[in-house]
Amino acid sequence: MRTGAAALGAAIPIAIVAAIGLSRTPLRADEQLVLAQARAVAADWRDTEGHRLPLYFHAHDSVWLQPSVVYASALWLKVASPASPTSVRAMSVLVGALDAVLMYAVARRLFKREPMALVAAVSLGLAPAHFIYSRAAVDSLYPVPFVLAWLWCVVTFLARPSPALLFAGGLCLGIGVGSHPTSVVMMPIFLAMTYVVLLRGGRASPASLAAAIAGFAVPMLVLGAWIARHPDAYLDTVGVFGPHPAHVRNPIDGVRAFLNWNTLTTRVTTYWSLLDPSWLFVGGPVLLLSQAPFVVAGVRRLAIAERGDQALLVLGGLVAAPFAASAIDERHAIGRALIILPFAALIAAYGVLELWSASRRWRCVAAALLVLMAIEFGVFARGYLTNTANDGVPSGSAATAIRCSPPAARAASARPASAMISVPAVRLPRSSDAGSE
Repeated sequence: MRTGAAALGAAIPIAIVAAIGLSRTPLRADEQLVLAQARAVAADWRDTEGHRLPLYFHAHDSVWLQPSVVYASALWLKVASPASPTSVRAMSVLVGALDAVLMYAVARRLFKREPMALVAAVSLGLAPAHFIYSRAAVDSLYPVPFVLAWLWCVVTFLARPSPALLFAGGLCLGIGVGSHPTSVVMMPIFLAMTYVVLLRGGRASPASLAAAIAGFAVPMLVLGAWIARHPDAYLDTVGVFGPHPAHVRNPIDGVRAFLNWNTLTTRVTTYWSLLDPSWLFVGGPVLLLSQAPFVVAGVRRLAIAERGDQALLVLGGLVAAPFAASAIDERHAIGRALIILPFAALIAAYGVLELWSASRRWRCVAAALLVLMAIEFGVFARGYLTNTANDGVPSGSAATAIRCSPPAARAASARPASAMISVPAVRLPRSSDAGSE
């Protein structure tokens, strides 16, 4: 009971702040696409083209919407029956609050200390990127709760082995494939990480591995059946970041294309742009500058003091998080890699623990930085919310509706500006940087 109250105590203030002024500005074009499909589903469980309970939603041309954002928004419209169209953004606010609750649950398992769990939940909620995308009716934030739910299942399994937990974790990843275009790549990677962690800890029994794979396979069977009925939609849905059909037919060509030197250098450059500390903490900002010392201390603790299965999960998750987003040559496209945030928040919590367990002087430093985090976020949020040029996220969401193309053509596609957060020196988003498609 106390644990639930503490989790809600972290989530509710985050949701309240994120909900301020949601209806101040009209919906952008990408949000309107989500609203149109969500309204149609809420009315009679059909999309705008009359298909009953489709898996993906055809918006127009080669643009398809992910099922998670549409069905979640439809549920909100059906239950709340809001009068204002812009209130569809409230579902993203709730997803952001859910992230805080799940983060608390994961950290409670990892640290077995309630204060550290609260620190992790608050660190996630105060991240500027998390705040901004929790105010927009796009799918950028939707993979995060699925990743956190999987992480809770695996961490709990490490303490209390049960195949049911791995089945649930695999199921979360499988369902999460429909949360964002990049999830087609990232969720299988996290499933593979599960296997590595089990193998490393000597827990990779046939029953455990089968449970994880079976959980993941259930949603994949549904996806496979849908693709079989709509083969022409593959390239515009799963194939956006997933394997190109030509490479599925000829895997050797796919490996050669991936190992092409120009492709590799471009991917490495794009990959690093999403983990570059100067951008994460200053140029984005994706995370607060005052979180940087905690992240540094957390990496040190995980790499030196912990070095266990939990360290592998947290550090490995952070390293893996930008992989799919690097497939498109667009630097700093954080909207495609928001799964960085929960791992960064956990690392920051480890950093707080590292400083707090040191000398009294370092405890004072940690306390001062925690206070500074709250102040810095307050300044950021106040400036962001009072800047009438902002309406949640820059225009042209790549997260919600990516114009699909084969891998070779993706770099030449129009700029999906909402995958980025661009800010001037005062660290407030600029409307002039939003761009257009």
